[in-house]
Amino acid sequence: MPFGIIAIVNASNVESRFKNGDYEGAVQSSKDAKKWVTIGFWSGLAFLILYGGLNVLSVLSDFN
Repeated sequence: MPFGIIAIVNASNVESRFKNGDYEGAVQSSKDAKKWVTIGFWSGLAFLILYGGLNVLSVLSDFN
């Protein structure tokens, strides 16, 4: 969630910077938004895999 919020803030800055003529700032905000979306996606995926693995281990330990 926090990474997504940062990405949304950066993405919302792109249009306003572009309209104000700050093309380099718009490109930088776009790159920053992409970076935070990527970080959020991979960290979320890692969390789900870890969470699923721990649940599988918990279920398997109950059979012993």
